Amino acid sequence: MNDIKRRLRKARYLPRYIETEESLAKEAKTPMAVKKHKEAAEKGRKEYRAILRYIGSIKDEWTRGAFILHYIEGKTWKRVAMLMEQTPDSVRMMCNRYMEKHSSEL
Repeated sequence: MNDIKRRLRKARYLPRYIETEESLAKEAKTPMAVKKHKEAAEKGRKEYRAILRYIGSIKDEWTRGAFILHYIEGKTWKRVAMLMEQTPDSVRMMCNRYMEKHSSEL
């Protein structure tokens, strides 16, 4: 489950990372550097798509919504809980339980 949490925590930063790598590829002076940055951008895109598929596959809309708000939009558990009219611990535990049950899917 820790691997899933680590990968999900990176999700909110991946679009910016991909954009940066693409920009660096355009500015790179050597073919090797261009290739390196393009490969890094593609790896980031694949990871982001995998994370979006994982979250999109969550059938329960409350759980899916909590994942989107926290891991994609970057809202704190407290803010997610407020939006969902729950407690921060209950929302966090709902997501943790889902990840424990579905850890092999990501």
